Amino acid sequence: MATAAPWRPSTSGVHVSHSCSTSPSSGPVHFAGGPACATADRGFIRIAPGCTFPWHTHRGEEISIILAGTLRDHEGRILHAGDELVQATGTQHDLACEGSEDVIFAARALNGIALSTRS
Repeated sequence: MATAAPWRPSTSGVHVSHSCSTSPSSGPVHFAGGPACATADRGFIRIAPGCTFPWHTHRGEEISIILAGTLRDHEGRILHAGDELVQATGTQHDLACEGSEDVIFAARALNGIALSTRS
């Protein structure tokens, strides 16, 4: 079994855990996902209280599962541990940590994401 990779800051208050990296510039996090997810960014993201994962565009469908903490999306939806967030190809959003504890979620974004500016 692989050892856990350390959390590393990527944006102020946003930490990612890299266990392998096939394309470090294309997305936030990577872990092995098998052939069906070969073109996907996949892994764990931790956002500190009061911080936001930057605005980005999805190159393919993204599915995220909230593991701990409370997350707010760009539409104001609040998600808690156990909730799922699905984003379609071409959608844009940012994500913010709500409350006083880090939010941690697992994400799989087919074809990765592109950081972008809010339009």
